Amino acid sequence: MIVPLIIASLALFNVLVGSIYERRKIIFTYSSVGLSPIHIAFMFLAENMVHAVIGGVLGYLLALLQGKIGSLLMPGALALNYSSSLVLICLGTSILVIMIASIYPTLVASKVVTPSLERVWRIPTTPSGDLWEIPLPFYAEEEEAKGILSYILEYMQAHGS
Repeated sequence: MIVPLIIASLALFNVLVGSIYERRKIIFTYSSVGLSPIHIAFMFLAENMVHAVIGGVLGYLLALLQGKIGSLLMPGALALNYSSSLVLICLGTSILVIMIASIYPTLVASKVVTPSLERVWRIPTTPSGDLWEIPLPFYAEEEEAKGILSYILEYMQAHGS
């Protein structure tokens, strides 16, 4: 069972990497609204965990249904053990394989957010006396700049002491 498990995990890995590359624009949108690389990574990891758990539960329920149908069609041919510890081992193994296969795509998604070596934006200048000129990491027209400055003023007033 090791070889089919490795093949399935590589196929799953391929699908997850493809999913990350297809959703790059969405990741850029998340980055522009302020999600950090850790938040993006956790979001993709949580999504893969939900898919693993739901897939495992649905697979188990479908296997129970298939076993019931098989026992109705061929009475006495199948001896089903629904509470076997092998069920938990198989579910745990499949969830583990999915989580292992999703580690690298999750790291790729988090690196798409901030492609530089610095993972956070830092102010590139230092204060000069009472004046500190800070170049912002975006460009704004005059009308937009008024809105941005009024937001910054409101923020500073709310957080000042």
